[in-house]
Amino acid sequence: MSVAASADTNPKEEFLDGKGGVKIFIRSWRPASAPRGVIVISHGFNSHSGQYAWAAQQFVARGFAVYAADLRGRGKSEGERFFVANIDEYLGDVDLAV
Repeated sequence: MSVAASADTNPKEEFLDGKGGVKIFIRSWRPASAPRGVIVISHGFNSHSGQYAWAAQQFVARGFAVYAADLRGRGKSEGERFFVANIDEYLGDVDLAV
């Protein structure tokens, strides 16, 4: 199925304040009409939210809103690269997308 012409396939991009004042980068893709549901994507090690653009566009074409954060130290988010003091910091980053 191709991406619906009425859906905006370009993500909204913004920074939100994470734990410890770290700026967390969030991408969101939204359908043209009210979403039938919401999907939150949390990337894996050595990844970032931009790598999920194709999947997000497929979900949007089916009426879902999609949100994805670059975890601290990854992608466009601030933070020391490849380091987190506690896994709760990553959980806080994902909470921002929800």
